[in-house]
Amino acid sequence: MKNTIRLVTNEASSRLLQPTSEARLRLAQLIDRRLGIEDSLRALAEAAERLIKVQGAEAEATSALAALEAAEASALSTWSKSPTTPMPISNPVRRDELLAAIRTAAAQASAARKAAAANGAEQQRDNAALRALEPGIAVAIAEILDEEMTPLLADFAADKRALAAKAARIQEGVEALTVLAHSVGVDKGRLAFTVLEKLNGRKHTAFAPLAPDTDTGSQAKWLALVGRLRADPLATLED
Repeated sequence: MKNTIRLVTNEASSRLLQPTSEARLRLAQLIDRRLGIEDSLRALAEAAERLIKVQGAEAEATSALAALEAAEASALSTWSKSPTTPMPISNPVRRDELLAAIRTAAAQASAARKAAAANGAEQQRDNAALRALEPGIAVAIAEILDEEMTPLLADFAADKRALAAKAARIQEGVEALTVLAHSVGVDKGRLAFTVLEKLNGRKHTAFAPLAPDTDTGSQAKWLALVGRLRADPLATLED
C-alpha cells in the first residue's frame, strides 16, 4: 500500500493528498525539516541585527556625552578669550543623564554581546543540522530518479526484445536467400547473388551501432528534476 503525503513548500501552503512512494515521503519529511531550520536561521539573523543595534546604543550615548563635553570646552575657550561675558556653566543635569544613559547602554550592550554569542552558537548548530540533512536528501532524490527511470528501462527492454525478434527474422531471411542463391549456382544464380549482396549491405547498415547521443537536452531535464525535487518531492520528469 502506497503512502500519502501533504506537501508544504514556500510556494504553496499545501497540496492535495496523493499516493506516493517511500522515497518521496522521506524526501518530504526531510524538506519539512530543512524548511523549519531555514525559518529558524532567518529568525536568528533578524535577532542578530537587533542585538547589533542594542550594542550600538552604547557608542551613541558615549558620543552624546563627548559632544556635550566638546560644546562646554568650546564655550569655555571662547569665554577665556573674551572674559567680559559671564563664564559659561556646565550642565550637570544633562551630564548625569548622559552618564546614566551610558551605564544603561553599557549594561545592555554587555547583555547583547552575550545574547549574540548564544545566537551565533545556535546558528552554528542550525547550519550543522542543515548540512546533515543533505546526504539524506541526495539519497532520497537518487531513489526517486531510479523510480522515474524504471518504466523507461522497462520500455527500453521491451523495444530491445522486439528489435531482437526482428533481427532474428531478418537474419533468417538472409540465410534463406543465401541457400536459394547457392542452389541455383554462381553462374546461373548471378542475379540472385547480386540481390543477396545488396541485402547484406542494407542489413549491415541497419545493424550498425548507433552513434552516441551528444544532445545534452535530456540530461538538462534530469538535472532540472533534481532541482525541483529539492523543493517539491512530488515533482516528476514530465512536470
